[in-house]
Amino acid sequence: LAQEGGFSITETPIVFVDREIGESKISGVLSRSIKTVFSLAVRKKSYRQFFKFAVVGAINTVIDWIIYLLIMKFTGWSTQTLKQFAKALSFLVSATSSYIMNRTWTFRSKNKAVAEEAGKFFIVALFGLCLNNLIFYFITGILHWHDLWGLTIATALVMIWNFLINKRWTFKENN
Repeated sequence: LAQEGGFSITETPIVFVDREIGESKISGVLSRSIKTVFSLAVRKKSYRQFFKFAVVGAINTVIDWIIYLLIMKFTGWSTQTLKQFAKALSFLVSATSSYIMNRTWTFRSKNKAVAEEAGKFFIVALFGLCLNNLIFYFITGILHWHDLWGLTIATALVMIWNFLINKRWTFKENN
């Protein structure tokens, strides 16, 4: 665009030379700063819970994706409808695992009304499933991006939704 506008462009390379004497100040300061910020963040219960929720989410994302990919590999399904069905199945299996892990580890629920709590969790998960599938469909069915992009983007957005609603509604007594 600049050339089309009549501007001349000159490339000037940047050459980085290795340090010959002394040592970088940023390496020690940066690592200490990161450790300090992280240690302050984990002191706050909400941040700790989000971190744990993210770990549980990562584990269950692997479960979700493996199940999805195995279904696709062994069934040979290739139509968008069957992909959506496989995604729904894998998501529901991982949601069950996620409830158990989040109840016991992330939110340390002592709620005796397990059925009610589980019901709330699965309502959130069902809405998350719909949201997950809509995002996945948009990415893979409309944009025609690779399934992995659909899985990644849908998972990230739905994780934020699930944490906020589960913290404020499902596991409210434990916060």
